[in-house]
Amino acid sequence: MIITAPPAEADPPATAEIAETMLSLLRRLANAKARRILPDQYDSVTDQLIESLAALLQEFDWPRGMALEAINYAMTNGTTMRDAMYATQTG
Repeated sequence: MIITAPPAEADPPATAEIAETMLSLLRRLANAKARRILPDQYDSVTDQLIESLAALLQEFDWPRGMALEAINYAMTNGTTMRDAMYATQTG
């Protein structure tokens, strides 16, 4: 079974916006850690946010492992969540 990112028009706009906002928060947390602003809470806050974003993607039939891979791809490559979902599907 091949799971692909739904076309842009298939995503409810609010859900796509929430996913991008959560991704933006992850990036801000990484920046805060790099600047030593949030050293103690970083891991637990980041883990909770990643799990929440993965759960959101699971609502659209993305298995947890694939959702985590897409999140990692987006964080590593600086892409949008939609682009990361597409990239992890196309290899």
